Amino acid sequence: MSFKRKGFTVTELLVASALFILVGTLIVVAMSHVLQKFSNTVGDTKQRSAEAISLDDLIFDIKHAGYGISVDENALVMNYCNGSFCPHNDACFIANYTGAVGNKTLLLRETTNIADIDYSYTDPDFGFGFVMWNGTGVVYNATNGYRVCGTSSTYLREECAWMDGQGHYLGNSTCCQVARGYSSIAFGFPKDTDSACKQPPTTCPCWNSTPLRACCKDQYCTGILWYLKQPSTPVDYCLSETYTLYRQTTSPSSSSGFQTPVPVLNCVADWDVWFGLDTDGDENVDYWVNSLPYSVYPLTNDDIKQEVKLVKVYMLVQASYVPDKTYDFCSIRNVDCDDPNTCGNGYVLVDTLRDGSGNPLYVCLKHPSDANWRHYRWHVVDLTISYLPNIP
Repeated sequence: MSFKRKGFTVTELLVASALFILVGTLIVVAMSHVLQKFSNTVGDTKQRSAEAISLDDLIFDIKHAGYGISVDENALVMNYCNGSFCPHNDACFIANYTGAVGNKTLLLRETTNIADIDYSYTDPDFGFGFVMWNGTGVVYNATNGYRVCGTSSTYLREECAWMDGQGHYLGNSTCCQVARGYSSIAFGFPKDTDSACKQPPTTCPCWNSTPLRACCKDQYCTGILWYLKQPSTPVDYCLSETYTLYRQTTSPSSSSGFQTPVPVLNCVADWDVWFGLDTDGDENVDYWVNSLPYSVYPLTNDDIKQEVKLVKVYMLVQASYVPDKTYDFCSIRNVDCDDPNTCGNGYVLVDTLRDGSGNPLYVCLKHPSDANWRHYRWHVVDLTISYLPNIP
């Protein structure tokens, strides 16, 4: 018996090929959407983790502004330049030097650079510890297990800024012996030897040809800067016109007067800091400003202590790697973007603050000009710090 073998016709081959291409295209499209969703989820999760770590450091620095600073100190322990240059604002001078985006710079001053907790016998910076003097000797020290007096390997040969019981500066000396042989209760705050500096006694705002102005004027302390800047190597998944948030401290041993800036958070489009003031003494915020000092008249640390009740930090942070045409940040988040009645073109409204009279103050952050920016996921960071115990 014989059989005739019959092949596929041209029509059948064309139909099969078309079906194959259609199915393949559907699979590729489906996989593309899955991978896009996965990429956005990974980006969102990664940014949230980075924010949790970096913003904890920022909150920690703000809450400890003024730690170990004398009530006599003339330099403000908290300065913020909102982008408009002000000759009364040290942060504005430094913003101009660092190249901060929009000149926005937060400057904080404290004694020990509390975020530097990598202490050891060879690098004797013991974070935010302190020692207590009872008039004849040290009776307590919060120095992470190290002793400030003695000759053993656990003895930290560190220098402290000493204050009396009312917070007045007594001078600097070893943490084992109060300055000037003081015979009453005193507290010593160890200075970070890598970052503590004192402003030279001169009318010139420069030191080593650099507008340092981050030091204390009457005692040694550490100046801490927070600002946005374009990194030397752009992050490939960050949109153009987003930047890196940096933390930088002073350094008396550096020719520039500052240590190398440390990158903290990537893909930040813009940020701003606002201060809630109680100007009538009723413990309620009746006025909001986004500059500190907020006026041309002399402002003291005691003024800040009495009036600044809240500090609010805002950021617009990119939280996905690729755009998603089905996603619209402004619609989904129900925020005002480019609204002429609030912030105007190029800006996102992230909050509305109200003063004691109920007048609105719009908090606006600049978004990238890229036409696809709305199709990326964004985090609106809104931090509120309400307890500032270390302002002298």
